[in-house]
Amino acid sequence: MSLILIDGSALCYRSHYAFANRPLTAPSGELTSVAYGFLMGLLRLLEKYEPEKMLVVFDAKGKNFRHRMYPDYKAHRKPMPPELAEQLPRLDELLKLWGLPVLRVDDVEADDVMATVAARSEGQVDRAWFFTGDKDFMQLLDGRTGMLKPGRRGDEITTLTDDDVRKQYKLEPEGLIQVFALSGDKADNIPGAPGIGDKTALKIIQEFGDLEQLYARLEGSKLSPRQKRVLADNRDQVFLSRDLFIIRKDVELDLDWGAMDVHLPLGSGIREKLQELGLRRVDSLAAELAVSHPDWVPPGAAETVPAPADEAPDRAAESSEVAPDSWAARREQAGFVILPDKASLAAWLERLDPAAPLAVDTETTGLRRDEADLVGVCLAGTDREGRDLPAAYIPVRWRDKPNDGGDGGDTLFPVEPVRDRLDEVKTLLAPVLAGPQSLKVGQNLKFDQWILLRAGLPLGGPLFDTMLASYVLDPGRRSHGLDDLVLDHLDHRMMSYDQLFDKGDRHKDILAVDPDRLGLYAAEDAHYTLQLQRILAPRLEDEGLDGLFRDLEMPVSQVLLRMERHGILIDRDFLKGLRTRFEAELQEMEQKIHQLAGEEFNIQSPKQLAVILFEKLGLKPIKKTATGWSTDVSVLTTLAEEHDLPALILEYRQVAKLLNTYVETLPELANRETGLIHTSYNQAVAATGRLSSSDPNLQNIPIRTELGKLIRQAFVPRQKGSVFLSADYSQVELRLLAHLSGDPNLRAAFREGADVHRRTAALIAGVDEEEVTSEMRYRAKAINFGVIYGMGARALARQIDVQVKEASAFIATYFETYPGVRTFIDQTVEMAREQGWVETLLGRRRLLPDITSSNNRIRSFAERVAVNTPIQGTAADLIKLAMLRIQEQLDAGDVPALMLLQVHDELVLEVPEQHLQAARDLVVTGMESALELEVPLVVDAHSGANWAEAHG
Repeated sequence: MSLILIDGSALCYRSHYAFANRPLTAPSGELTSVAYGFLMGLLRLLEKYEPEKMLVVFDAKGKNFRHRMYPDYKAHRKPMPPELAEQLPRLDELLKLWGLPVLRVDDVEADDVMATVAARSEGQVDRAWFFTGDKDFMQLLDGRTGMLKPGRRGDEITTLTDDDVRKQYKLEPEGLIQVFALSGDKADNIPGAPGIGDKTALKIIQEFGDLEQLYARLEGSKLSPRQKRVLADNRDQVFLSRDLFIIRKDVELDLDWGAMDVHLPLGSGIREKLQELGLRRVDSLAAELAVSHPDWVPPGAAETVPAPADEAPDRAAESSEVAPDSWAARREQAGFVILPDKASLAAWLERLDPAAPLAVDTETTGLRRDEADLVGVCLAGTDREGRDLPAAYIPVRWRDKPNDGGDGGDTLFPVEPVRDRLDEVKTLLAPVLAGPQSLKVGQNLKFDQWILLRAGLPLGGPLFDTMLASYVLDPGRRSHGLDDLVLDHLDHRMMSYDQLFDKGDRHKDILAVDPDRLGLYAAEDAHYTLQLQRILAPRLEDEGLDGLFRDLEMPVSQVLLRMERHGILIDRDFLKGLRTRFEAELQEMEQKIHQLAGEEFNIQSPKQLAVILFEKLGLKPIKKTATGWSTDVSVLTTLAEEHDLPALILEYRQVAKLLNTYVETLPELANRETGLIHTSYNQAVAATGRLSSSDPNLQNIPIRTELGKLIRQAFVPRQKGSVFLSADYSQVELRLLAHLSGDPNLRAAFREGADVHRRTAALIAGVDEEEVTSEMRYRAKAINFGVIYGMGARALARQIDVQVKEASAFIATYFETYPGVRTFIDQTVEMAREQGWVETLLGRRRLLPDITSSNNRIRSFAERVAVNTPIQGTAADLIKLAMLRIQEQLDAGDVPALMLLQVHDELVLEVPEQHLQAARDLVVTGMESALELEVPLVVDAHSGANWAEAHG
């Protein structure tokens, strides 16, 4: 038996900060981040470690015995954030409704209570675990007591035992108290010995054993004179620190061990409250755990737990007629079918209403759309009476299993190693999928379309992508993945991909998966995608977003599909030469770096670099991370002003990143037969509406550096006699700011074709444009773009290298020059506060629940987003409109150009050189007329033999 003791206060803080940038809220608007994170954390612990007992311990309010020992104990601790504190009463209510035992004991800390319970649990449980990240608990570890340390991300938990402590610190766990006494603790304001850090303290105790031995041998020791002096002068302080660090195990407690028995939050009171607060995931996970742990269901709560087939069809049904490992039985109970032959497929399609929405999903051998094979097709629809048909899985390709001595018969899995029935399937399925009447529904439909097109199964009729529908409704949502959408909207936990394979299966060959198991997994996807469409489609109409979805996002997805399938050619030989060049440059830089450092070290190791910079070279550290002094880009950029080494490190990192990310990787991502790169465009990622790309991410190639140009040079036309045409919007966000703000001076600059940065500098300084210096223009450019992103005086001062006071005055003068911009910002923020969202010119909304937060940092960020979204979001809509217009013109005309790439505000096309001028006119006109504004849109277009040349 085991017991888990929860450090409640620490888990509250972790839950709060995990969602600090986007707090969770109930339908009523109440903050629920702490409740969600805390309860999910407890359920995940139960799921992973299956303890028999659990207890939550919180710190009691007020001071405790350690404050009497040392009045300044924890004196520098910041008060609890008010938005966290306001959530604690609700958490207490939920824990009480759960019936989970909670302890708060006056005059001691949660640490002391947990230690006492662990000590007294001997005879009650075999093992006690502390769920906490507090290093102080390591002193308590022994053969029956350990730690579960939460990691930085999600469900990541590290187990720590007394043996681990001995291996890591070369001390017994109790010996760490002596180490802590020397190094102190800034967070708790425990003084220790000034200037004695963690590493030094550990070395000292490893040598001397404890404080008594240290001080008895101090004078004759080999410690440095400074260390001896510090230790001698602070002897009393060190021993006091040790007393403060000792966690008590003798707190008087009246413990009810039976009350600590684990049960799940499944009573009617807790379940109703969870639903009221919108905490469906908590309720769903608890119900799922009840299936595998019926002994955890509290008395009287069994009737409130949903049947396993309703909640989790991947688990065995509670029926004496269904074997626990029978995937076929589970599939049938869930209402899904497999169509293994022509007759069964024909019968299912005969029942299908050809005019009703049809959900389509595919199973494949991989995620490389240009190479993956179609394994199966999943369908969900209704019959002619409007009743749901059982969702169907149509096997197309599979790997045979051994015959096991049977004759195989006319089964789906005879003796041949691989079977393929695509031709048979296409005969019946192709007309249905191509049918123009029915709405085709899918999740991330663009992926399935590509796979189906490669198999000769194009989709006809109107299309509905549930992922994009969710994205249009709430672009700031954390995930638009099917599992999350189904859980949130339909309260169902989907079968995971990993559940297709047996534990320990390293090959994970989908072709060899049990057909009943695969059929359940696959058909479930189609079934719940169709259910999602029925929920999301009315919401789009109710919220006035149907036009944006139907007329922009869905058509754009089809243009992107064509672009992805076109691909872009890379020059493998050029990349091979570039790799040789970059590797030689890195080797040369490495030698220079080691010379400047005075020794060899691992350049890629932040810890080793920190030692060189801050200990050996004596440069002043700037900021600290959880693992030590930071050596990130901002730090190195600042330090580069003082020493040559940081600048060279930055250059080294840039070359190494480009080598690893592009030069070495691009050939691996290229199609083996064609050499074409097929990047994937992501529509449902950026909350502003911007497109992103992956595999490879072409938007991260540096724009203005020589190295970035070299990478772009590797992208070349596929046809001889063709060139690239690159068309890029000029200052599109500033032009949109001029339109949205209505400021007459800003609008005049663009209408007159002026250099807007020079014009801004002249207006601010009160001089003629001819008198504007390059430095004046640079500053004006910084604020012109900075105002879009809510740049404050401090940030501007850093960028243009002036005092904050001067930057503040510069901003004030800017708004005096462009008063319409100030008004636009103020009105936009106020509107966001009133309605909780902002929108683009095309009506794309971004929800801003944090705009009224009491946390200044969170609220300020939301205000900056409120101002930025109408500008950057409209820019995103604009390039999408342009893509649609250009593709329509290409399809209707006789210009044989291929649209290949969309990167930021740039479009790249491949054009036969003899059609270049016609293509240029078509593209420029399409982009400049995509949206009618009060200022002109301007497009810069260039051509070249590779992307670098065309980029200009």
